Amino acid sequence: FPDSLFKCIEHLHSCLFHLAENSSLQTSIMRICEYWWQRDGPGKENLVTHLLPVLLIRSLESFAKHSDVKRVYGVRSMIEVLDLEDETALTLKHLLLRCFISPVYLNCSEGKKFLCEMFWLHEDFVEDIHATVKAQIPFASNSMISSYASIYFKGWKGCKSLPFESEELAMSFQEKIENFAIQDLMDCAVHSKDKIVCKNVSKMLELGFHVKKNVKGVDEMLVKLY
Repeated sequence: FPDSLFKCIEHLHSCLFHLAENSSLQTSIMRICEYWWQRDGPGKENLVTHLLPVLLIRSLESFAKHSDVKRVYGVRSMIEVLDLEDETALTLKHLLLRCFISPVYLNCSEGKKFLCEMFWLHEDFVEDIHATVKAQIPFASNSMISSYASIYFKGWKGCKSLPFESEELAMSFQEKIENFAIQDLMDCAVHSKDKIVCKNVSKMLELGFHVKKNVKGVDEMLVKLY
């Protein structure tokens, strides 16, 4: 690719936030940036800071469709370029957490896969995810509980199959999910005075883990945490 082409794309990328009222033009520029990223174009890491938030915002609109979530999923590796521990990432983290309460994400296979992978971004982010999901449990529908159960299970199980830098790091992520998220659900199921919370949490644990005791490691984990 010629350098002049990337410079033009980079300039267009910098204008994305200013084109909110021109949806057609904004969409065209977004697709150019997405294409450049997915084709591994030179300098692609410079097309993340505006494109990713705009894609997330689009996917969280009330009129968002599954296709909007699929676009986010298609460039999910962009998140790895950013430092979620940096203060400048607060807005992005907020958008990512909003995905966990979005019906379009919870009802879309790519959306649920995307949410699973959020568990593996940073250990501290597991706490934010669980706090967000836990706040929804008293009001969650059966389909939401089912989706959360699947996401928690795959988020937990996936730690062992991911190419982490070391086995110790994979174990650390899995233990974080166990001790901070799954253990807390167990405590809520046993001790919560809210009948709806008890019912929903128990169902979430049942669908997510209890019925999967035949999966390697599940029964051992449940015995350890209970």
